[in-house]
Parts: sequence; structure tokens; C-alpha cells
Amino acid sequence: MLNQAKLYTLLQAHDVFEKLVSFDPQWVGSAALDIHIEGSDLDICCDAGENLDTFQGGLQAAFGGYPGFKVKQEQFGGQAS
Repeated sequence: MLNQAKLYTLLQAHDVFEKLVSFDPQWVGSAALDIHIEGSDLDICCDAGENLDTFQGGLQAAFGGYPGFKVKQEQFGGQAS
């Protein structure tokens, strides 16, 4: 299992934060706190603003070439997310 420093290096190697810079990316969750367990995912919160379509397009452009990548819009608390 990778530790926090190695996970951060991996995120940096794939330019994740640079690709998301327009959306104020923040690495959060158990991996960011280095309390993750085997199989934990990496959570990055972003500010999509009012236009989720622009955000979705940015994600698709930046990460669409990665195997298994997908984007979908959901409703949470009556709000598009």
C-alpha cells in the first residue's frame, strides 16, 4: 500500500492538480490524512461553480484517456452534483 507521500507524488506525476487548477482542487479524505486502508480511493474536491457542463468537459478533456474514467451528473439534496 502506498503512503501519503507516494500517493501525492503519483498525483503530481499525472499533473492532476495542474489539470484541475481552474476548479480549485483540494486533496481530501483518508489518503490525504494518511489514515487510508488498502483499497481506499483518492478524493479531490473541486469548485465547479454554476456550470457543471464546463466542469464535466474539463474533466473529460483532462482524464478521458485514462482506462475506466467516467463522469456522470447526480442529484444530491435537490442540487445537481
